[in-house]
Amino acid sequence: MRIADELCGGVTVTTMTALGRQALAVTARWLRDDGCSGKRHRSNTLVVPWFSCQTMITPWQLEGYRVHRLPVDDDFQLDADALADAVAACRQHGEHPTVLTSETFGIQPGAKLIEVLEQACHDGVSVVVDRTHSFLGPSFTPADIEVVSTRKLLPLTEVAWVDANEDLSRFVGRRGDKDELLTAARRRFLKHRGLDTFEETEDLADDCWAPVPPDDNARAEFERFNLAEFARRVGQTRDALLRGLDATRVVNPAACCAMVLRHPGADELADRLRRVGVVGSLHWDRPQHLDVDWPEDLVSLPAVMDETTIDRVIDLVTTVVEGTRVSWENGDLLRS
Repeated sequence: MRIADELCGGVTVTTMTALGRQALAVTARWLRDDGCSGKRHRSNTLVVPWFSCQTMITPWQLEGYRVHRLPVDDDFQLDADALADAVAACRQHGEHPTVLTSETFGIQPGAKLIEVLEQACHDGVSVVVDRTHSFLGPSFTPADIEVVSTRKLLPLTEVAWVDANEDLSRFVGRRGDKDELLTAARRRFLKHRGLDTFEETEDLADDCWAPVPPDDNARAEFERFNLAEFARRVGQTRDALLRGLDATRVVNPAACCAMVLRHPGADELADRLRRVGVVGSLHWDRPQHLDVDWPEDLVSLPAVMDETTIDRVIDLVTTVVEGTRVSWENGDLLRS
């Protein structure tokens, strides 16, 4: 469900970038300088869930936005009451907010949050939804701008985009040496998945904030990519894991997304998974500058795995879960 067509003139235009942070940078500059057609004011404030990747927020800070971080509920979605209060307070103080919400781990908003977002859109507040974790399935988030990065879920080097009511390609520059180095590193990671190649890629991405187009080969690969078949395989992987992990809390059992587990032995579990070559891509480090109760018990799995890998993951997770339970019973763990 999207209400972008109603709110922004009936036409949606896609602007491509290499990375999701670049798509957000394009969005932030557009809303700061021009604003979505039909909106009354250019934006100068960002309202965002505190549980989010810092790369989602930095592009807005670089454009001079004031940032208000809000609580999230048990499903990692914006707390509806806090959002309504924050938007009202911003408007009362003469600020012109943009709401950046995220379908984190592919989880969809509840009815109350949908109602608050619809009201914000109706009141002339720009609502941006980051669908990086959820773009393989339907969306129920009311928003007039959509941002997606594919590299967290798809086995492709890079492709991201903004869907808005204007062509925003004027904010996209030319690729440089750093962009080419990142593309090459990403290809190495896709061939040899591991912690070292993953960290090399992410370190290079941290130098690539300026919006640029995707690599030509990456874009061609994406255009040929069978998203429907991949989504089917994601669902197949999810269903097999759910059958085998009934003792483990799954954060996003209904999402067409990489599965995320919640367990007090998350660090040990992630380390053991890496040793057998299983590296999940949905991980957000705790921002050092935030004093929040950051969840330390989440483990992401790859979106698609073959049967052998799935069986290995089920056995390993079951072993860690059982070991943690026994340790609890013996009083060996002092974990919250």
